[in-house]
Amino acid sequence: FSVDDRVVQETTRNKLESTRGAWVFDHDQYVILNLALGGAYPAGWNQVTSPYWGLPQSSVDRIAAGGVQAEVDWVRVEQKG
Repeated sequence: FSVDDRVVQETTRNKLESTRGAWVFDHDQYVILNLALGGAYPAGWNQVTSPYWGLPQSSVDRIAAGGVQAEVDWVRVEQKG
């Protein structure tokens, strides 16, 4: 996987199967991703309360202008138990 275009770790199907069991990624799966902005976490360190708790006006303006994006290449979900 990579973070900010820097490769953090790479693996292969064979390596995963040898350590984690049978490959389970060859059929359709769906997940809904929700990106929450503002809230207790950012407000705790940035002390912003307006226009939204933890989300400054400059961020609201960039979002409204289409100046930001979130990009997800893929997601892995595991179920234990």
